[in-house]
Amino acid sequence: MFEFDDFEGLSVWKILLYLFGIYVVFIILHQILLGWYYLGRGKTGTRLLLKEHKLAFHYILEEKQVDSYQLPLVVFESHLGLGMGCWHQMQHKLLEKLPTLAYQRSGYGWSTELDYSGPRTAEEMATELRLLLEALKFDKHPIILVGHSFGGIVCQTYKLKYDSKHLIGMVLLDAPPSDHFIKHPEIKSFTSERIPKSLSTAGSLADLGWFRLAGLLFGVSSVQVTQKMKQLMDKKALDGIWQLSFDSRTIRTIGVEMQGYSKSLDNLNEALKEHDNKFTPCFVITPEKVDPPVVDVKMTQQQWQDEWHKGQIQTAVQYNKRFGFLSESQIIVEKGLSHSDLFLSDSILDAIDQCILLSKKK
Repeated sequence: MFEFDDFEGLSVWKILLYLFGIYVVFIILHQILLGWYYLGRGKTGTRLLLKEHKLAFHYILEEKQVDSYQLPLVVFESHLGLGMGCWHQMQHKLLEKLPTLAYQRSGYGWSTELDYSGPRTAEEMATELRLLLEALKFDKHPIILVGHSFGGIVCQTYKLKYDSKHLIGMVLLDAPPSDHFIKHPEIKSFTSERIPKSLSTAGSLADLGWFRLAGLLFGVSSVQVTQKMKQLMDKKALDGIWQLSFDSRTIRTIGVEMQGYSKSLDNLNEALKEHDNKFTPCFVITPEKVDPPVVDVKMTQQQWQDEWHKGQIQTAVQYNKRFGFLSESQIIVEKGLSHSDLFLSDSILDAIDQCILLSKKK
């Protein structure tokens, strides 16, 4: 271990050269460790080639479930930046009951790297999901989609884009209402322009190892890791989210997904107006306490929370009201969890069970 006295007698340039050498060693170790993670610890599940895409996925099918092939497949769609690791515990809670599938969208982890030249929309992600289901021979099999936040937008887009009769239910975890940016253009500008620019810079810093260094020293990351996540998630799953948050490819992917956020919502809003056959059993889970946005929307915290909850009810109505299935039980207000960690809610398990029951009444 060196002491500051070791620098005595050295010129400023030699000291800078010495520090630069330490930095180069850090960068080399950073790249080696990152490569080890994606070739070793980070390589969970399987990777499958789909046309121009290679997607990592984690598919669980118990041997005894093979004989009951009509059991619906539960497909998990994650929020921006989280990746498939966040569903690890939920998949294992369903282990004895239903087959499950979680996957990394293109650009995340060791799935195919993206072209970062333009925005990426939910329609592209829905197409990617369709390709994965076709490759796994589940494109005609009954499925239930569970989507967290932006993942909920992907789920709804899949439903409306493919008019899939095999989709027997959706569980949406606090997905933004389709008219969210119409009501709040100031949030649209912040989400689609300012945040992607910041993430592009963060991606460049991650290439140089600076972002990981900032994370080690100051706890900085591209994904919010909440106290509930630290308390309730197992170490392997939490470590997977933490590693993704420093990966330059993943950070840039979040940026281009954010760029396409407003277009994704606009497209969904238009599709909902035009689509006649919208019915699908749908459960909405939202936190009791809704944090205000970082952008000033000229509303009190209570006003914002009331509007957000009203939007969640509107989403549930859009998919349930045609057959009169909407009930209070289909809108679940979760206490003790925030928007960021709703994927840990045990209410998801109850909602999946209810989707199966309701699908039989169609």
